[in-house]
This record gives sequence, C-alpha cells and structure tokens, in this order.
Amino acid sequence: MSISSKKGDSGFTGLPNTSERVSKDDPLIEYLGTLDELDAILALGEISLKSGRKTETADLVSEIRQKLTDLMAINTEKTAKNTLWLEQQMTILEKELPIRDFIRSWSCNDAAYLNAARTICRRAERRLITVIKKSMAKPASRSDWKAVLPFLNRLSDLLFLLAVSENAE
Repeated sequence: MSISSKKGDSGFTGLPNTSERVSKDDPLIEYLGTLDELDAILALGEISLKSGRKTETADLVSEIRQKLTDLMAINTEKTAKNTLWLEQQMTILEKELPIRDFIRSWSCNDAAYLNAARTICRRAERRLITVIKKSMAKPASRSDWKAVLPFLNRLSDLLFLLAVSENAE
C-alpha cells in the first residue's frame, strides 16, 4: 500500500469515520489538524523529558498523547472520563506549585515545549468552537462536540502547570 493515494491532489480530503469528502480548509479539518500539531509538539516534549531523565512527567505526557488519540478519532465516549483524569492531574500539580501569575519566561526546553503545546491546545479549542458554530458536526452529535470543550480547556491548564513545574526545576 502506498502512502500517497493522490485523492487529496484536488484540495479535498475524507472526513474520519465517513465516506464524505470536504475541502482541506474545512473547519473540522482545521480542528483535527491542530490536534495533530498538538500531538507532534507533545512528542517533542516527551522526547526532551525522557532525554533529561524526567520519566514521571514524560509518562504523563505520553498518557496525554494517548487521550488525544480519542479526540482525533472523534471518539467522544471517553471524553468525560479523560476530562476527569486531567482534573485529577491538575489537582496533584496545584498542590505542589504556588501559581502567582500567568506570564512566565521559559528557561528550559521542556517548559518551552509544554507551553508551546498549551498554545496549540488553545488554538484547537478555538477551532472546535468554529466547528460547533458552523454546525459542521451533525446536529445529533453537537452535544458530543461540546463535551470535548472541557477536555481541551483542562488540557491547556494542565500543560501550563506542567510547564511551570519543569521551569521551576
């Protein structure tokens, strides 16, 4: 099987889990592409953390990446459970970190990767809002899409906490 199907040469691509084809700049494709970017920057962060022998945080980032797979596959059944997991991780970190302000200067690669991931996560959240507003998702699944918003919101918060944690070391 060749990786190049040439089906996208006309500027259209297939929607996941359907036979429908849409423009490559469709809001849903923009949203899914942003999740893909988020996964890529998290992969860089995970590699950096592992090379610095920060296995606990690297394992947490690996778990986050696994949960992103559910979002990229448009599997909203696991979203509520994954959101709770994110909240649990945030509670643990918030007990360890005194957060006084939002603006930070990132003094190490690990913190910078995690903060970059946070900004990409926020963009994914904005892209999803566009998908919801434009009713690109089937009306029956709009509530499922809205269930993803808390996950992305908590994820960006957790990524900020992880960046602060790594910056403090």
